[in-house]
Amino acid sequence: MSFDSIKKAEKFYKNYAEIAGFCVRKSSTKYHDIDGSKELYMRDLFCSKEGFKNSSTSNVNPKPSRGHTRLGCKAKISFVKDDQRWKVHVHVEGHAHILCTPRKTHLLRLHREILNTQKSLIDTFRGTNVSTTQVMSIMRLDSRGYGEIGCTDRDVRNYLSKT
Repeated sequence: MSFDSIKKAEKFYKNYAEIAGFCVRKSSTKYHDIDGSKELYMRDLFCSKEGFKNSSTSNVNPKPSRGHTRLGCKAKISFVKDDQRWKVHVHVEGHAHILCTPRKTHLLRLHREILNTQKSLIDTFRGTNVSTTQVMSIMRLDSRGYGEIGCTDRDVRNYLSKT
């Protein structure tokens, strides 16, 4: 399987991850040094639960535990550039954790996004003292359910705090 660009290859794998029920994150990248400029020739995408969390040696003001986010999952894909095309070099499919059900994949971080139309709606309601919960209810009605909104309450709150 080959792709015209690394962006198309990443989009393909992220769409696959959404259907399969997991998130991915970029890992290692490798570059060629050609005439003083770097050219990307390899990119690895790992399951977001790959590896293990670094154990903190400092116990000053410890935060409450949120559970384990890194579980040592080995699932990954590597793309290599070959003659101006991006090809799958390595694909490891086995996950070391339970995958998300199709009904809940919209809650995974990678698959959430506030659309521009939703941003303009949020911005419109910001100045009128409409609460985030009320904005989410309006978006839910407009989208025919929470699963179709594409973002969570927390995403809306984060958007409001950034703007």
